[in-house]
Amino acid sequence: MHPHPRDASRQIAYVCLEGGESGVYVRGSGRLEGGSATVILPEHFALVTADEGITAQVTPQGDCRGLFVAEKGSSRIVVRESQGGASNVTFDYLVMGVRRGFEDHQPIQNNTLARPSPSISQPSYELRMAAPENRGLQKLLIENGTLTPQGKVNHATAERLGWRLGPMSSKNQPPVTAIHRPGQEE
Repeated sequence: MHPHPRDASRQIAYVCLEGGESGVYVRGSGRLEGGSATVILPEHFALVTADEGITAQVTPQGDCRGLFVAEKGSSRIVVRESQGGASNVTFDYLVMGVRRGFEDHQPIQNNTLARPSPSISQPSYELRMAAPENRGLQKLLIENGTLTPQGKVNHATAERLGWRLGPMSSKNQPPVTAIHRPGQEE
């Protein structure tokens, strides 16, 4: 969350870039000297980035014969001008890698988050999924069979997957209207 810089009643809610790996990146600008540049990457990037799987892209900011990445690693990249060029052109770079220790991350996992909970009544769960901010999630849960097309808990799916469901009544439970996300106020 980011406070809106010109409107105190609003905030800006960005979401993160996602992918099937635990990616890390660093970006910046550099300048060739006589057709070559060595860019020293920040220590924090080198400390968290696995040695395998590093990619680097460069974009020239002026006229030249083209650029290429001659060497790449978690601590530096070497950029050269194509065809033996010797310009002093500036360039932008983006270096990406995989977070060290997460090289074997598997993106498809057992569902432990977006399913009914035995601690929440089924009506409360259904109301939560029907809240305007959760409509996209509700659509996905209908599509995968967690909810019926009417937005109700799909008992056949719950039984097939061995899920324990909450009570059928929401007595003694306050209605829940949204999924709590980190950074949200209660």
